[in-house]
Amino acid sequence: MREILIVKDPKVEKAKMEILAIRDEVALVGANDFEIPTLNTLVECLEKGECSIEYAIKEARNILLRKQDYH
Repeated sequence: MREILIVKDPKVEKAKMEILAIRDEVALVGANDFEIPTLNTLVECLEKGECSIEYAIKEARNILLRKQDYH
């Protein structure tokens, strides 16, 4: 039986951790309509390789900034 080794890109993993930390911070603020699902979608996008790290982090940070400006 052969083992399958899945190697994860450390840059993608670091970006995912940052987005998940932003999601946690946004969740603490409350009154979330689209923010949490959008952040989850960004994580999925990274995992599938459908978006760049730069794009995902930029979008996540923008969500956080809008949330901080609103409250």
